[in-house]
Parts: sequence; C-alpha cells; structure tokens
Amino acid sequence: MTSKEFAKAIRVSSTLLFKWRQSGVLVPEYRLPTGKCFYSEEQVEKYKNGDYKVKDESDFLSIREFSDEIGVPVGTLDEWEKTGRLKPDHYNEHGHRKYTKKQVEKYRNGDYDGIREEGFINREDFASLIGVSESTLANWNKKGLLCPDHKSITRIWQYRQDQVEEAEKIKIRNQGRSKTLI
Repeated sequence: MTSKEFAKAIRVSSTLLFKWRQSGVLVPEYRLPTGKCFYSEEQVEKYKNGDYKVKDESDFLSIREFSDEIGVPVGTLDEWEKTGRLKPDHYNEHGHRKYTKKQVEKYRNGDYDGIREEGFINREDFASLIGVSESTLANWNKKGLLCPDHKSITRIWQYRQDQVEEAEKIKIRNQGRSKTLI
C-alpha cells in the first residue's frame, strides 16, 4: 500500500508518517528508485499491536523546553529548522517536535551549523586566533573597543574576518599600557 493508504490505515497524518520515516521510526517495506514508498499489511498489524515503538516521551524536551534550556527564542529555533540548521531528534505521535539533552550539549559546544556561519568566526575561535581570552574579548566589547558582529539568527557572538587586524591593534595597544603600569 502507498504511504497515504498506510497513514490512513494506522490513523496518522501523511506528514507524521513522513517525519517518522525520516527519523527511522517506521520505514517502508519497499521503496521505488523514484522514492515512492510502499508499506505492507503486516506493518499495519505490527503498528496496531504496538510493535513499532515511538520513543519514550520522558527522554525528550518540547521545543519550548529546548528553547529555555539553551536560551534561544522559539522563533529562532523555527528559523534554524527552516534553513536546515537544526533538526528535531524526534516527532511524537501527534507530530510535535522533540529534542534531546544531547542536542542541548551539542548547542552548548557550538556544534550546530547555525552557530558557525560562513564568513564569521565565533568568539572562542576568534580569541584563540588573536591570542587573547574570551573574557578579554568580552571586556573589549563592554568598553566599545571591538564589538562582535551579532548574527540575529544565531544570537552567538561572531566576528568578521576583517576584524582580526583591528583586534591585533587593540591587543598591542593594551599590552603597551600594561607595561607602563608596571
């Protein structure tokens, strides 16, 4: 049976079935080279008997919980999903997006593509590149000496490549000041 027929037989939307197929929860019995999917009557029975387990909900965070954990607005997460920078780990039987604690850690480690956009350098890498600490960059920002170029979609401090030379000059000036204080 086709995807549409299968979705109707197990009483879920075609969209949810597609999401489950994408996440590997319910894969088709057969797929044509064109990509068209087919499911079997046996799969319908397995689903009805509970043989296909949708992951335990307690292991997941809703989009709101994920948003709160990482401090990024839901609207930004929506934008990241639209641009392919973020993908929910799972969709529950109602089609709601679910995220894992592992994804929270991935975000905190700066591993999402949305955090490191092409043409920009994140704060940690920028500090390393010019040989100063991240707290030094934060101080420079507070003093208005060198401000990161915030990208609204990421809300992460990022610098442009052309700011490296400017940062080097500030670093040299500050080193000269600290020597005169000694």
